[in-house]
Amino acid sequence: MKALIFDSMIVQIETVSFEVAPALEWVDIEGLDPQPEIGWSYLNGNFEAPPGPEPDELWATLRQDRDALLASTDWWALTDAAAMTEAQTTYRAALRDLPANTADPAAPVWPVL
Repeated sequence: MKALIFDSMIVQIETVSFEVAPALEWVDIEGLDPQPEIGWSYLNGNFEAPPGPEPDELWATLRQDRDALLASTDWWALTDAAAMTEAQTTYRAALRDLPANTADPAAPVWPVL
């Protein structure tokens, strides 16, 4: 595998190299572990993964996803709908508790119904 480097960044990965503009450079990435990906930086012969999201961003995404799941089940609680089952009540409660009982916002344990 070959990584095409432009401005110290992997912009393309191919199985074979081909002629490119002088501003671009092919670098062999065969057998590297972890395998570099598009978007990784390449400086002084070393590959580096881009930084992950900040913790605040992860918590915000978790809450956004949780809120969407709660919103999708709001109709269960309408007065003209059938009464919620115990499983539905437990599911919604677990969703509401999700941020408080999650140690790692990058890997939450989502409740299931």
